[in-house]
Amino acid sequence: QATQAVPQIIITAQRGTGFEPGDIGTVYLPDAKLLGPTITTNLAGQLLGFPAWSTDSLLVTNTRVRFAESGFRLTISNDLVVAGAGTRLDLGGGGLLVASASNYHNNIYNTGSSQSVLTVGGDLTLINSAAIGLLGAATNAAGPDYGALLDVEGNIVIWSNSWLYTVTHPTNGGAALIRALNMHITSNAGINANSAGFAPQTGYGKGVNAGARCGGGGYGGAGGQGANASAFGGPAYGSSNAPGLPGSGGATYNSGDMGGMGGGVVRAKIGMSLLLNGTIS
Repeated sequence: QATQAVPQIIITAQRGTGFEPGDIGTVYLPDAKLLGPTITTNLAGQLLGFPAWSTDSLLVTNTRVRFAESGFRLTISNDLVVAGAGTRLDLGGGGLLVASASNYHNNIYNTGSSQSVLTVGGDLTLINSAAIGLLGAATNAAGPDYGALLDVEGNIVIWSNSWLYTVTHPTNGGAALIRALNMHITSNAGINANSAGFAPQTGYGKGVNAGARCGGGGYGGAGGQGANASAFGGPAYGSSNAPGLPGSGGATYNSGDMGGMGGGVVRAKIGMSLLLNGTIS
């Protein structure tokens, strides 16, 4: 009996477009049989139901897709290309910490209990305003020291208006690790961990809640003092010579108004050269 071709279907669970849109929805698939070397408008959402997928090459374009299963393993033998405005590929199970259009990229976090790994045997290219999100899972002494791993045997090239987002676990601080032979970041592009650290009222240097005027979170320096005399900023912590922890969140007001997120972490091990014409923040 001849093998039947994979059917061409459309499954989308895109996020809304309102003033305060939520996260993408969930698509449950029992396996990866419907996936192919190109993921585009035919598939969008947070994918659950299977723990790993291997493919020869992969193009992700004009969609948002997240491999959300805890400990997911995505293995690409050759090149990975993520292309197109609004296109985003995430690694790590997702929850939305702060549902705001202005900080959506760095407030999706990993709800899984195991570290996800994206392995690329060739090059990784981000182009035409595309994005990748590495969502760190919680870490512990028994497991790896990273919350997620991007391991590229060749080069990482991030073209103009494209971004690689690294998001630490908001209560544990598990952070992604990036490994590559070479990395080239062009102008108006980069790696972004802004406001992607510890959640409000969380962390080793969290701010002090003192009613309506709360203290800011600390890390490399103490957090800012609030207007109330007892609204102390969080203390400094970590290593001044090898900083590798996320920043702490600001205090949350009693009424529920959230403090600010702490700053995130960018960890990268580049085997040969880093050419930086853009931004790492």
